[in-house]
Amino acid sequence: MNIGFDSCWLGRFRRYAGAILCTVLLALGGGCPNGSEPPPDNGNGNDNEPDGVTTAEIVSPSTGFPMSAIDPPVSVRYNVDESATNVQGFRVPVEDGSPGSATIGNRVVVASDLGVGADQFFSFDPELAGVGFFRVGIEFTLDGEEDDAESEAVIQVLGSPAPVFIEPPQTLTRVTQGATVAISFDCNDP
Repeated sequence: MNIGFDSCWLGRFRRYAGAILCTVLLALGGGCPNGSEPPPDNGNGNDNEPDGVTTAEIVSPSTGFPMSAIDPPVSVRYNVDESATNVQGFRVPVEDGSPGSATIGNRVVVASDLGVGADQFFSFDPELAGVGFFRVGIEFTLDGEEDDAESEAVIQVLGSPAPVFIEPPQTLTRVTQGATVAISFDCNDP
């Protein structure tokens, strides 16, 4: 869902150039090239936009990463058209950490009444999400239509550390100053 400026500009240029050429040829008594018709225009200027123009995007995270359920929340940065309304942040569980991984559950709204424009933020809390793989995104309404933008990056939430103490073999309640106590443990983290 990330379309760069150059591809949007190029798409608009091709459409406008085709419309102008078609209009000139029609005025001279000819037809549109390749039998194409001039693009429709209802006066709002939006009909000449190429299909798939990005009105929103998740800027960060841009790559997947693992984190623990006890890590602090992650800031999700997004851009959304300034005329958007009803902007909400969500998380959705996915099958695995690969790009394009299939959704395996329902979206959960994690932030409501979000701001519009560039460089806006909401938080993804790994403790609330639980263990698993997640993408984050925003839902919004634009020109009366509901739309969304979802991250390509997948966040993997791992379980909390669960160390197993090996030494000392018994629970200590007191240690005297100057005493040496050997401590070893298995952190249960591959």
